Amino acid sequence: GWEAGGLSGSSVISDSGQYKMWYTAFDGSGVGRIGYATSPDGVTWSKYGSNPVLDVGAPGSWEDTDVMFPSVLKQGSTYHLWYDGSEGSGQGSHRIGHATSADGVNWTKDAANPVLDVGPSGDWDWLDTYGPNVIEYNNTFILWYSGHTLPTAWQTGYAISTDGTTWTRQEKLISQGAPGAFDSDSADFAAVIPNGTDFNIWYSGYNGTDYTIGYATAQVCSAAAPAPPASLVYLPIILSSGGSASCPAYYTDNFGDPGSGWLVSDTSERRYAYVGGEYQIWVKNPNMAWWVTPGAKATDFTASVSARRASGGSGGYGIIFGINEDGTQWYEFDIGVNSYSIWKYNNGYITPPLQDWTYSPAIATSTGSNRLKVIRQGSSISVYVNNQFLNTIIDSSFTGFRRIGLTVGAGSASNDVRFDNFALYPASCGVSAAGVGFEMGRPGSHGGPGLHFPNDSPPPN
Repeated sequence: GWEAGGLSGSSVISDSGQYKMWYTAFDGSGVGRIGYATSPDGVTWSKYGSNPVLDVGAPGSWEDTDVMFPSVLKQGSTYHLWYDGSEGSGQGSHRIGHATSADGVNWTKDAANPVLDVGPSGDWDWLDTYGPNVIEYNNTFILWYSGHTLPTAWQTGYAISTDGTTWTRQEKLISQGAPGAFDSDSADFAAVIPNGTDFNIWYSGYNGTDYTIGYATAQVCSAAAPAPPASLVYLPIILSSGGSASCPAYYTDNFGDPGSGWLVSDTSERRYAYVGGEYQIWVKNPNMAWWVTPGAKATDFTASVSARRASGGSGGYGIIFGINEDGTQWYEFDIGVNSYSIWKYNNGYITPPLQDWTYSPAIATSTGSNRLKVIRQGSSISVYVNNQFLNTIIDSSFTGFRRIGLTVGAGSASNDVRFDNFALYPASCGVSAAGVGFEMGRPGSHGGPGLHFPNDSPPPN
């Protein structure tokens, strides 16, 4: 029979005093179709006598192999069903379709199918789109879906629509985890529940051996915002409270939780640690520098952090950004004893400074705390200390989603620096900037010669 191969992904709603379920079933040849059942209590189910209610398409169509993994909503008197349609193997073998019904049994497939095709070549969803889960939020449909790209990455993103047919792709939100993580091979098939202005997300994680369930949260700007921005945090990373409805934080950390995701390690060369509600980077050897990132990645952004010297009278510290995945390219905004600079590394080698060490009276000296800020927007990089504008430089070498973190360099002696209240915000706080430009990647660390950090202070201008 049409269910001989087993049952799979389903969608359940409560409607007219009963539970209604649409579910996937496979026949003995592995062909997937969608059936229907009802229940008074969610436990005892009666299957519809004329199942399946949604069958595969005609031979040669985009859905001639499978229709499966339904997601159903009822809007007024109309049922909407989104589903994964398949035409076998190859690029675009899985795409997302849509159908409507007046009774939940007799379905009319959308003439615009597939309503969500694969993404542009090379993007995170350019091979397949599948696993739809649609919710209605503030009169807008939000489609959470899975995408497939090479090399063997299955991840989760979302799209928005006002009619359920015409969809606008947004951002990838959940990337597969780092090697060894529970979701290192895939992070897909999201189930989402709105919670005020937040979205609670549970998803399937696979590490090559076991399937487990992961949890993430997304935050929206305000109750009026139609779609969730990519302000996302994965366990065990902890997203601290921060921002406001008009300027939501992508990511914040006050370092009060030692499990918030920054590296903890102590070697003969450097120490990373949570100490008294601050994050410590202690470079123990002269003329060396180390950086660390929790994996936060952004395009256009504002990054800020408070920092102070716990000991050491030379060298410096700062914000590192534009870090590529293998840690061979990045920018640095560094603060010395009473000066600042902006640097660029390419393939592990320092280039001529974008801004050489320059005295600024705005910098708190000795063990005083400084609030550092970098605003990256397109090719523009603006730097501030203690709310005092320092300079803007233009450089477009390293753009796109790249990691952001903290760095410390030692001059003639070791340098122990403590950081607090790290925050990432949109580059500007307008509505157009609030929903784009952030995701979490893998944590990382790197060290090497720190000869660009000064041994002593340059004179005032």
